[in-house]
Amino acid sequence: MQLELEAARQLDSGDTVSAAAASVGIHGAVADTADTAVADSDAAEECRQPEEAPAAGARTGVNQSATGRPAIDGELVFRASVADIVLFAVTDLGLFAALIVVYGFLDQLRDLVPEDVFDTAQDSVIRFATSSAAMIAGAVVVVFAVLVGASIIESLLRFYGFEVWRRGGDLVVVRGALTQRITTIAIDRIQTVAIRRSLLRRALHLCSVRLGLGAMAAAEGEDGDATGADVLPVIGDDRVYAVLQRMLPEWGLEPPEIHRAGRGLVRYYLVMPLAVSAAGMAVAVIWALVSRDAVNWLWTLAPAALAVWWGLCRWLKAASEGYAVLDDKRIAATGASVLTLFTVFTRRSRIQSVERSSTPWRLNRGVECLRLPLFVSNGISALQFTALRSADAATVSAWAEDGSIRPSGTSDRSADSDPRNMTDNGHGDDDGWRAR
Repeated sequence: MQLELEAARQLDSGDTVSAAAASVGIHGAVADTADTAVADSDAAEECRQPEEAPAAGARTGVNQSATGRPAIDGELVFRASVADIVLFAVTDLGLFAALIVVYGFLDQLRDLVPEDVFDTAQDSVIRFATSSAAMIAGAVVVVFAVLVGASIIESLLRFYGFEVWRRGGDLVVVRGALTQRITTIAIDRIQTVAIRRSLLRRALHLCSVRLGLGAMAAAEGEDGDATGADVLPVIGDDRVYAVLQRMLPEWGLEPPEIHRAGRGLVRYYLVMPLAVSAAGMAVAVIWALVSRDAVNWLWTLAPAALAVWWGLCRWLKAASEGYAVLDDKRIAATGASVLTLFTVFTRRSRIQSVERSSTPWRLNRGVECLRLPLFVSNGISALQFTALRSADAATVSAWAEDGSIRPSGTSDRSADSDPRNMTDNGHGDDDGWRAR
C-alpha cells in the first residue's frame, strides 16, 4: 500500500521514471509473494503424500500403534505382564548366571581403580563380611539379593512387552524394552514343542514353553538359538495347554498319558555315576596316602560330591523318562535335563532315524537304549531313553518307522531280544548294538 501511494505521488509530480520504477517494484514484490506461496503449497503437498506402498507380495502386518508398541495384524494369544516376567526371573535356574555378570563388572572395575586401592577395599570387605556368623549370613543375603536384582533387570530387558500373535501361518513374537524385537516363526518349520519345568517351578505349578526350530529357521531369526523361540517364558500349569491350543491348534496339544519307561530300571541309570565316582575316590585316597599330607584327604570330598550330584540327575531321569504315542503321526516324550523336567511333542516326519543300542549284559536282561534324533538346533535335539525294556523300544521303533501303534510294553520278547536280530552299529568306540 505504501508503494502504491508513493507511485501515485511521484506520478502526480511528473516523475515518470520514478513511477515506473515503483511500479516494477510493486509487480516484483507481488511475484515474489506468489512464488513463495507456490513453494509453500508444493511443500505442503509433499507432506501430504502417502508413504510408498510396499512391493507386491511383501509380508507386512506389523504397524505402529498410537502408544508406540507394534500393532500386529492378527490374533493376540498371549501377553506377559511385568509380574510374569519378575516371576520368571526369580524362578529361573539361570539366576546364578548373574553371578558371572557381577564378577565381570568387578573385574572391569579393577582395571579402572588403582590396584592397591582395589585390593585394600577387597580385603576390608572380606574381613568385615566374615567377622561373625551374623555378618556371614548377611553377606549371603546381600549376594543373593544382588543376583535376584540382576536377573530381574536382565529379564525385563529381554521380555518387557512380551506378546505372541497368531497371523495366518506364522507366530509373531514381540518383546524387548530398550531394543524392541519382532520375531516371525513359520508354523510349518516348528519341529518340537517343549514344556519345561525346573524343580522350583514344578513346586510352584509353573512352566515355560519353547519351540524347537530347524537349523535354517533358527538362522533366519534374530534370536532363533534361544529367546526368539521362547513363546511362553512362564505360565501356570493350569493354563499352558489352553494357550497352546489357541497358539498352535494344528498340533492338537493336550496333557498326555505317559508310560514311564525307566521305572524299575534305576540301577542301569546309576551304574556309570557310581563307577566313575568310586574310581575318583580310589585315586584321591591313594594320593593322600602317598603324599602323607592330611590336607589332601579333603580331595576325597570331590568324588563324593560328584556321586551325589550325578546320581541325583540320573535318578531324576529314571523317574521321568517315558513316552505316549498319541496317534500315527504324533508322539510325546518326557525326561530330564540336569534338574529340569520336560515334556516334548513332535511329529513322526520330524524324526531323522531310529537308533537302538545295548550292551551284552543289558541285552541278556532285555534292556536297551533308544535314541530318535530330531532336526532341531535350539533345544532338545533327540528323544532319548537311557534305559528301557525291549518291548517299549520295539513299540516306539515301530511307530517311528511306519506309524504302527502297539500298546505300551507289548511285543514279541523273543524277537526283540534275540542277538541275531541285532547288528553292530559300526562305531569302534561303542560296544552297543542297533536293531535292524
